[in-house]
Amino acid sequence: MHFQALLVVRASALAGLVTAGFIAASASEYRPADLEAAVDARQAQTFFALTDDQQQAVRKSVAPPPLAQRRNPYSTPMYYPMWGETSFDGTLHADWQEALIRDWAEVGMTQLHFYAYPDGVGTETRTYDVTEATREGIAMFRRLCRKYGIKIGMRVDLPYSLDNSGKLPIGDYWIAHPRNPDNELKPYWEWLAGIVSQFKGNLEYVILGDEIDWKEKDREKAWSAEIYMEVFRQAADTIHKADPETKVSMYGASSGRWNEVIGLLQSGYTDYGDAIAINHYDYTVISGFKEDLKKYSPDKKLALLSNGVGYIASDTPHRNPPEDPYSRYNDRDQAAMIARTMYTWWDIDADVAPYYICLRGYTYKGEYHPWWYGFFGFMDLVIDENDQPSIKRYPGWYAFRTIAAVFHDRPSFTEPSFRVEAPGGAGYLKAHERAGQELLIIAWGNGKTDLRIGTTEYGFPVRVDLMDHNQWTDVPAVSDESGVTLQDIELELAPTIIRLVPLAAHAK
Repeated sequence: MHFQALLVVRASALAGLVTAGFIAASASEYRPADLEAAVDARQAQTFFALTDDQQQAVRKSVAPPPLAQRRNPYSTPMYYPMWGETSFDGTLHADWQEALIRDWAEVGMTQLHFYAYPDGVGTETRTYDVTEATREGIAMFRRLCRKYGIKIGMRVDLPYSLDNSGKLPIGDYWIAHPRNPDNELKPYWEWLAGIVSQFKGNLEYVILGDEIDWKEKDREKAWSAEIYMEVFRQAADTIHKADPETKVSMYGASSGRWNEVIGLLQSGYTDYGDAIAINHYDYTVISGFKEDLKKYSPDKKLALLSNGVGYIASDTPHRNPPEDPYSRYNDRDQAAMIARTMYTWWDIDADVAPYYICLRGYTYKGEYHPWWYGFFGFMDLVIDENDQPSIKRYPGWYAFRTIAAVFHDRPSFTEPSFRVEAPGGAGYLKAHERAGQELLIIAWGNGKTDLRIGTTEYGFPVRVDLMDHNQWTDVPAVSDESGVTLQDIELELAPTIIRLVPLAAHAK
């Protein structure tokens, strides 16, 4: 990931932002006439006034389905294979790998975004063999993912060397350029077929590369949509021959380069590609990309993927690299921003949105090592003196788990037919209905507001604790013949999540 290309997300710039697709709510939009029936309002029955059996029935009715049955974008980059040179001691450790995969299943990630590249890529000693250590490691990885019900996707790097002319090295893809008479595409296709074959039957998608610099000012080495399509057509053919069921995507375009995606769509991309990929730091603009896909690909639904989202830096003193330009959030505020980001990618029905980077660092036999750009992370891997693994979790982990557990199977949630409004205003407000099971309301902003729900179908409102999705508290409410009003809802940086369930199914 070329981090110098990313911009900083600032909480102050997002707190009052309303974008396309959001349900904006303000005092000026709220009509007093909607509350005419409130003269006869009565205190709504609370969840904790129900019997223990009724409470358990409610909790069971809103519980998410098993991990393998969920349809959502929650994922993580798999940059931490515990085998070969990538393992701390150079050997395969199934228990270390399982500690990570088990934890990602518990946080609610339904897919792991495996990262593969030829040995020595970015150096002068590149090889295109699939080593025995890699084969053994992949077999272990597949087995553990099946055990925990997690799907597998993959990013593969094209061959590249390093361009050191700037402040930070970036990939130079001349050795993958079809106009280069000495390109290394032929051995690369053999390597790619071998890697995909190792995952055959368990692979959801392949993203071909990451944030490729088209070098438009360098005429000899410049890339374009047409040139990239020459490579992509060969890649798609190679991957589909190795595994016909695997979706194939272009490289993950960097923030601010959506025009590259449009260029590919205009160059016949949909004849070969099954998905597009964008690594965008700003979750508030993604809904517009979905509209572009409908416009430029009306006859073929392309999956929306990413190699990484969620560039939210903690204020940990352990920095790697030691200097970085990112706004630093304390652990609670980082958790709030992680929750907002992951929810929004779910809301637009993205197919894959790996949180980048989830691993903050690792402790190996008493010595702490911050991960590369690990200050974005929300967990540590700890290996003790006896080689036993464990996970240390930060608040962002718990916020991610709550979002994943509450906002899970995206197709089963729809926008309700009735109005949900905030007379006191909200920076963000949206409602999701799972017919016959629950109504979810999510909001954030500053200050307090009431929430008016224009239906009498739902009741027993509770607020879900962002740090523990199983921890609920009653929300004061009054009901009348046309709906229910939730009272004094406090809004802040972190999302406020409120759940209601059908009265008919759970009332005394």
